[in-house]
Amino acid sequence: MTALREGVYTGGYLGVTPVIREFLQKSFPSWNEEGCRAIGSVCGGLFACYLSHPCDTIKTCIQGDIEGAKFKTHSSTVSTLLSEGGLSSLYRGAPWRLFRQIVGIFVLDKARMTISPMLFPDRF
Repeated sequence: MTALREGVYTGGYLGVTPVIREFLQKSFPSWNEEGCRAIGSVCGGLFACYLSHPCDTIKTCIQGDIEGAKFKTHSSTVSTLLSEGGLSSLYRGAPWRLFRQIVGIFVLDKARMTISPMLFPDRF
């Protein structure tokens, strides 16, 4: 479950965000880099958050139920959440996580673009 969640998040900040930022920079040369980065970060954050959030909710429920009284396995946790609140129960807390991921992805993309040429000058 953790590998799926982290894989999707990594795809958001290393895949979606740079692709969209570069597309916008090429398509709209008058736009500044930070504006393109912000839009790319929102898109990458939406991708990362809403595809990985159910996994995060399931993990958090299992971790929070230390005794295992209510949430024992991944599949039983999904069943419990869906029966209690429907599909939306898998997205509890998503807006806060989305905001955090957008900001984090923005910072990671900026750091990657700033630090990479220093670490690997022969690649740039």
